[in-house]
Amino acid sequence: MLGAGEDFSIITKTYSPANTALGTKNITTLTMTANKDDGDNDPTSCTGNVLTDVAKDVTTANPSEVSIVKEQSLDANCDGVADSGIFLTSTFQVNPGSCIIYRLTATNKGAQTVQNVRIDDASPSFTSYSNAGGLPIATMGNVLGGAAGTEGTITGGTIGGASVALKSGESMVLTFSVQLD
Repeated sequence: MLGAGEDFSIITKTYSPANTALGTKNITTLTMTANKDDGDNDPTSCTGNVLTDVAKDVTTANPSEVSIVKEQSLDANCDGVADSGIFLTSTFQVNPGSCIIYRLTATNKGAQTVQNVRIDDASPSFTSYSNAGGLPIATMGNVLGGAAGTEGTITGGTIGGASVALKSGESMVLTFSVQLD
């Protein structure tokens, strides 16, 4: 049972043999179904409306060694600057009306240049993009999406619709902010 505002993490792992064709996709779909609390103060017998949510993880076979790290930081006054200056991978409390700045870093840890690199993400539920402080930005290429007051997907690293190349040891960073409803 999850209370209001509670969450839990799920980690998906994809294994593929060495001869997997480049570009092969594995799609893992997670569907969460629960009943809304019926108001009887008994969390073991919820019989209210059925609630369903779906999340998909898409993994694409690639012989490269690109890692991506997603971090977040509180921006309580939504000025586009992380309040603590520290970005975390752990969760923290955020009040409605406050902002969260996300920083996604893709790093080529392989020995060869990797082509067609881009970072895709989306605004979480019950948020909209905030453009304070010059956000969103990408250290390579352009940013598509992320307009202030909107929801949806955001992509960093595209150049005229094509993705960028990362040399060995090189990183690309996409930073954007969302405001909680």
